[in-house]
Amino acid sequence: MKKLASLILAGLLSGCTTNKELPRLETFWDLSREEYIFGKNDCSNKAGTYVRDLREHGKKADVLIIQKPGDKYSHAVVRIVYDHDYFYLDPTQRKAGRDLKSIYGEDIELIEIVSDTRLYLDIEFRKFK
Repeated sequence: MKKLASLILAGLLSGCTTNKELPRLETFWDLSREEYIFGKNDCSNKAGTYVRDLREHGKKADVLIIQKPGDKYSHAVVRIVYDHDYFYLDPTQRKAGRDLKSIYGEDIELIEIVSDTRLYLDIEFRKFK
């Protein structure tokens, strides 16, 4: 199952030049299947959880806050450094790619890079493994 998940995500990463598995894919898929609860288990919580897991396993990752012009709400996604390149993963919408514009469209704007994931984790709601 883990290998199949890796292949599916690799297919999402069109243009990817590496054939190595991306790190912690099981966590990505687990988070993507969790119920979305605004303010408790939403995009910021899922992105923060995934970044925390990646960092605990020695990977470089950050939460990015993005937004389309005119949208009322922003969205949180994950940027990881892997194989000397950036990859963007969205555990809320099950999206992945090598750049934000290929995933979300040309008009996407990067609002903020968040290094401190504690801002986005509801410790009462989520129990870490």
